[in-house]
Amino acid sequence: MRHGGVLPQVDIAYETWGTLSAARDNAVLILTGLSPGAHARSSAEDPTPGWWEEMIGPGQAIDTNRFHVVCVNSLGSCHGSTGPASIDPRHGERYRLRFPVLTIEDIATAAHAALAQIGITRLRAVVGPSMGGMSALAYVILFPEDVRDLVAISTAARATPFAIAIRSVQRENIRSDPEWRGGEYPPEHGPETGLRLARAAALLYIRYASPLGALNAMSMMNMGGMSGYLNNPMMMQMQAGSGVMGTGRGVDRTAGAAMFLMDQAMAGASGASTDGSPSFDASLAEALQDGAKKVGENLKR
Repeated sequence: MRHGGVLPQVDIAYETWGTLSAARDNAVLILTGLSPGAHARSSAEDPTPGWWEEMIGPGQAIDTNRFHVVCVNSLGSCHGSTGPASIDPRHGERYRLRFPVLTIEDIATAAHAALAQIGITRLRAVVGPSMGGMSALAYVILFPEDVRDLVAISTAARATPFAIAIRSVQRENIRSDPEWRGGEYPPEHGPETGLRLARAAALLYIRYASPLGALNAMSMMNMGGMSGYLNNPMMMQMQAGSGVMGTGRGVDRTAGAAMFLMDQAMAGASGASTDGSPSFDASLAEALQDGAKKVGENLKR
């Protein structure tokens, strides 16, 4: 791993939709955000709606009639891939906070290795929202010859000071929950309240970062439109509080250590080079320049 940690055994959960072409050149990789698992779209094996149900499918933005779509659950997550809740085969106990320091590059490298295991060495595109976008950027930088197109959504190449501060508040919310128990909570319990507050903090950052953004978000939740809020301050207060706190309901109480770990990985996406390799900015610029050239060549055909 990037910071020297070692995992003796790694499992990566994934799901697929669509058919891989005979030339094996139509694969699209989806990298997930902080919370979701690999179940991005319903399927015959699992008909429950996926977290990106409206984006993936026949005739949709990521068209499974055209592409073989693979969604990989991030290394370090709690949805099937190796993470803090996994058993360390060396000791027979859960990793918990003894899980090696995780970086966005580690997540990208694990996804690349998982694809190699299922026989996919070339991607039509790599797509990622939020933390998945960070992972997608890292993927393109680490494996530029293996990707044709990049789609990074609602993301950044590095964490800003404000984002780092918000994430430190999120981690403190988790740590402050009595059920956290220093990260040694039993599988059947966990810091559910801390996780809920951490997600509420994220919502404040994403949805309510500006007064106009807050009004737009609340008007979408209210059938009466924005005018109803402007004329009823009490309704605005109630809906704002309800919207922020409601987002954390239904969190996986066992996911505390995983969210703690991956939140740190996002905060650590500073772009600093620690291994003597070219700088992040130079690598990203080169990757995007190469991508622009490829797009130009395709348009000429």
